[in-house]
Amino acid sequence: MNFQTQTVTMQEIEQLLKQGGQPVIFFVNGDSSALLQPTLATNIQATTGYEAATAITNDNKSYEMMLSNYLHQLGIPAHIKGYEYIKKAIELAMQNASILRSITKELYPDIAKCYGTTPSRVERAIRHAIETAWNRGSIELQDDLFGTTISNMKGKPTNGEFIAMIAEKFRLQTVA
Repeated sequence: MNFQTQTVTMQEIEQLLKQGGQPVIFFVNGDSSALLQPTLATNIQATTGYEAATAITNDNKSYEMMLSNYLHQLGIPAHIKGYEYIKKAIELAMQNASILRSITKELYPDIAKCYGTTPSRVERAIRHAIETAWNRGSIELQDDLFGTTISNMKGKPTNGEFIAMIAEKFRLQTVA
């Protein structure tokens, strides 16, 4: 992955977003949150209260391709609804990690709105996609990603564990 790293003021971030419309990840005093959709720097300043941030830009198609390839390697076929819902969930989790603390109240309803369905159908489709991955995916990749963090009783991660682990993996990849 090719990244451009620079320390900029909030005004420069705003100008950068207006010019390129590329995804931007802001690190503000060590805290990071992915902004996959362009946003105004004044919104970031209002939220964080900080005057400057470090911006890293990357090509959105590269991110999407990497995520798609990773989900395929895990064993999630692209033709099932849960595949798209998981991609959206990971995107939302990278934008706002706190959404993972309220999956049923925020994450599922947000995804449901995007796709014109209900939160319960989103939850079920994601669970089905994870079950499919666990039955036909790469055991080595699953073990590499989840290791001992999943319950031995169930044998597969919960929806929240699955989304959180992949979002964190991609967050760490963009930093490295």
